Parts: sequence; C-alpha cells; structure tokens
Amino acid sequence: MTDMINQLKLMKQKLNKAVFTEPYKTKAGISCLRRDNIAAFTTINEKNIEVHLKSGTIFTIQIQDNQPESVVADLMGFNVTQEG
Repeated sequence: MTDMINQLKLMKQKLNKAVFTEPYKTKAGISCLRRDNIAAFTTINEKNIEVHLKSGTIFTIQIQDNQPESVVADLMGFNVTQEG
C-alpha cells in the first residue's frame, strides 16, 4: 500500500493538470483521465462517481478523502490554474 501511495505522489508531481484529472482510485486501479476524452459523468452517491469516456469505457471513481463536489470540479477542469 505504501508503494502505491508513493507512486501516486510521483504521478501527481509530473501531471499536466490542464490535460489530465487528478489520479483517482477506480475499480480498475489508479486512473488519471484526459479531460477531453470525458463524455459525461454521473454522481451515483457520495462515495461513487461514474465517468463515461467517449470510447465507451466507464470508470467508477471511489471517493475516499475528497468531497464529491471537488471531484466533479476536477473532472470539469475547474480546479486547473492557468500558468504563464
């Protein structure tokens, strides 16, 4: 578990936040999603959000520490700050 947390920290530092979401725990593992590939998302409850990609893939984000509102804002790109 500690190894996975360290990998997440490294991923988060190198992530282009204008293109990708934060890393989230999904049923498939840990996923960073390209915002331009997101077709829709559905808030199931306060613990799960389904993200539908344009390819037809559906990810279920399992919300742990984050509030559902902050995850939705991240999926929509509202948490992104423009630099330069």
